[in-house]
Amino acid sequence: MPRNDDNPNTKGRSGGDDPLDFGAFVSSNVQRTSDLLKGESQPSDAAAEATPTRPARAGGERAVERARDRSYWRRQAAGAGAPDDAGDALPPPQKVSARNRYLRPSDDEIDQFHEDNEFGDNGGGFGGFFGNLFSDDGDDGNRNRIIAAILAVLLLLAIIFGLTRIFGGDDDSGDGEVTTPVPTQSIDTPSTPDTGPTDLTGQTPTPPATDEPDIPRGGDNQRGDGGDTPVPEPSTIAVEDMASDVARACTGHCLVRMEGPDQEKALDEAGARVSWADGDISWVVVSPTQAELLDATHTLTLIENDPRTYNLYMVKTPEDHNQRDVIEPHGEIIDEIGRYYLVRWSGVPAVVKPVTDWGYAVFKLAPAPPEFIAELGTNGPASDVTGWALMEQVNVENVNAVINDLVHVGELDDSGLGSRYYTYPGNQIAADYLFQELESYGLRVWYEDFIMWDGYLLVNVVAEIPGADDSEVYALMAHFDTMNIENPRIAPGADDNASGIAATLETVRILAGYQLNHPVRVAFVNAEEVGIVGSPAWAQESNRNNVAMMGVFNVDSVGSIDNRPLIYTNATGTSVWLQNHLTDINNQYGLGENLQHRQTDVIVADDNYVRAEGIPAVMIAREVYGGPHLHHTVEDVPATMSSGAVVDTVNIVMLAVFELVK
Repeated sequence: MPRNDDNPNTKGRSGGDDPLDFGAFVSSNVQRTSDLLKGESQPSDAAAEATPTRPARAGGERAVERARDRSYWRRQAAGAGAPDDAGDALPPPQKVSARNRYLRPSDDEIDQFHEDNEFGDNGGGFGGFFGNLFSDDGDDGNRNRIIAAILAVLLLLAIIFGLTRIFGGDDDSGDGEVTTPVPTQSIDTPSTPDTGPTDLTGQTPTPPATDEPDIPRGGDNQRGDGGDTPVPEPSTIAVEDMASDVARACTGHCLVRMEGPDQEKALDEAGARVSWADGDISWVVVSPTQAELLDATHTLTLIENDPRTYNLYMVKTPEDHNQRDVIEPHGEIIDEIGRYYLVRWSGVPAVVKPVTDWGYAVFKLAPAPPEFIAELGTNGPASDVTGWALMEQVNVENVNAVINDLVHVGELDDSGLGSRYYTYPGNQIAADYLFQELESYGLRVWYEDFIMWDGYLLVNVVAEIPGADDSEVYALMAHFDTMNIENPRIAPGADDNASGIAATLETVRILAGYQLNHPVRVAFVNAEEVGIVGSPAWAQESNRNNVAMMGVFNVDSVGSIDNRPLIYTNATGTSVWLQNHLTDINNQYGLGENLQHRQTDVIVADDNYVRAEGIPAVMIAREVYGGPHLHHTVEDVPATMSSGAVVDTVNIVMLAVFELVK
């Protein structure tokens, strides 16, 4: 990341003046990106040299293999329909030189911060001082040598003290101390701030009407969850004592079809959760013991001894048009009953438009549940604790582990780097990973899907921490897809946006331990890098379900080393109160973040599209337009970002949400 004063695009700026028509620039780039992605041209197939990354974290026993085993996911991605050639059958990547969704820095505070934390070497700086100290000019030289000896002793003591702090201290900030300027706040285009929910007199805003999709869409996988956390699996039953043929044939965990009424009670008692269901039929990943319990009350059919569902899709045909030959060309049908076809699609994510054009609906199966699921609210009411207690629970190791996991998801070679680009298997594998992580915190999780213009069925991963009063709901949002404009096969996206995902997951993990007054929604949205498609789909679904969404925090690219502790925000209209709330939290807790607020419609980001659907939202980012030269390249890896900056982001975002929902 170049310093801002090294960036030619920021030269000659003063105050808030912008010599470029930024709105026109952003609009043209968004349109050009959309046109390119819908066009016929192919991307370059030149392979970028991969930067090694740290090995994935070990441990974390699960019922199924997960993204932490990078060799496993590499094998799965390679067998899931990923093109062998980087240029094969891919939409053209974004042909822009830098991100187009962040405003360029317009204030002198950024440069001043860098200058305040750097040392010159001309004349009177450190170079001049040491040059004079060791000069050999007569008596002055003798005096200087005495001073040098004293300084050497002091330096030795300082080194010993520093080593003690490093190896014996408990500082887990990720990358050490950073000098923090006094928090400041700058506003582009000031407007009268909205005071937030306190002035809404308890009334829920009426969302704008949203048209239903024109073509059949996948399901949201909410049937059968019951809103409760699955109970722990009962004690294991010995195989020789099992009466069920399915249970005896099931090794480890397996996929079964379950038929019969009143399934929710049986599933709860067995500690199981469906991957997809409709009416009195479900497909469930179970252990032998769970299969034994379920087979006692319902009809069970073993589909396969494999718990992996990342490449499985359910097709539901219309009552008057049930033709197998419409489905067969697109994958292997591994189960069918009536109008339902369980298909192992030939490519992941699946291109479903040739099937949905016949009026058939296609649904993505949810992954198997994690082996261990935490219990919600075990730390008691949130109103009984302080924000200081929450900050003590932030764990930099969790942040680093999530970032490292996501960086190698979908790896297709031995580079150690994967891709979450929307047409590659790593995109869906990452969605399954996030689903399981959220569920392991005790949350109710589901997929909300949408169909892209080129026929791909993509999913947003949505979850909720429950609250006593759902008249107000707040949300955390981060996109999980990635982009490499040179070679989409290797698009690690550590800062953009594994950093935002890690910050969001750590925030959710901590808040889930408390009993909240208001619910907190979590939305990991897809297809941000190719036209911002997933976030408006999520916002529209929230409006269709009449969710009283009062405020959304969009966390994107918050791991910058160069810009820490700067945080850029953007909000307009009735969303401005969220910026003021962040300022209050920053000052109340003395977090020392340098908040730079923007209030403009020309910034193109997920939150912008959420606001367009009538939902208040604010962007939170450490990178600005023209700055993140590593974004959308193979070099966006953990080594080039700051986990400490992500931890600092957790603190301000978590406390901002906590004070609204406690």
